[in-house]
Amino acid sequence: MTNYTAILLRGHTPRDWPKQGWYWCLHHDELLEWTHDVGERIRYIHAEKLQDEQRRRCTMLRPVLGELPEAILTSGAAYRKALAACDRTRAAFDKAETAFDKAETAYNMARAANLPALIAQHNAEYPDTPWVGPTIFEGETA
Repeated sequence: MTNYTAILLRGHTPRDWPKQGWYWCLHHDELLEWTHDVGERIRYIHAEKLQDEQRRRCTMLRPVLGELPEAILTSGAAYRKALAACDRTRAAFDKAETAFDKAETAYNMARAANLPALIAQHNAEYPDTPWVGPTIFEGETA
């Protein structure tokens, strides 16, 4: 029994569809896409899309029944693998960015709290070029 026949015999309803795989019209502007969870997409359509659009979206969204070209299967697998790597990298970046933001805030607070002492130290070390702030150019504001 082919995949197509099995789906037709089971009534061709979303509960009979594969949870993940290739789908037609998963989004309104893409003919073909891979999904990890078609139920998640259907729930999103019902929760977030305009009521007037929901029926059309759900009518058009269907699992691929036939064989896709090998180039689609191969490039799609590579794309999903790269996307997973991007997601892992994005998570690491978000963690690093949070650490950076905290460190930057602490540094700026320490610099502001110690500015009088820093100015005094600079002017003592380089009396021929005293800092009068807020920039090195007279009359300019930061």
